[in-house]
Amino acid sequence: MKVMQKAVEKFINQAQEFIKFESRNAEKLKQQEIEYSEQLKQQQMQAQQELSIKEAEIKAQQQEMEKGAGKARRNIQKNGKCDKSGNAS
Repeated sequence: MKVMQKAVEKFINQAQEFIKFESRNAEKLKQQEIEYSEQLKQQQMQAQQELSIKEAEIKAQQQEMEKGAGKARRNIQKNGKCDKSGNAS
């Protein structure tokens, strides 16, 4: 009977150790998930900022092109021709 009791106690101790081990692993995984989530948020914010900068650059380029095109149109209407920069030639 004592042998059986010791075997049961050993089994219970092993089960408890396994549960502790799995709990630590679960906590580590949860912490890793939180860290990865934060990293992803940071990457998304950085990508959004970069996109906003690119959009602003493109808009500025378009405005410059529109200014040049408008200048060229005015010079063509006024003088009949213009050079590449939109100046009368």
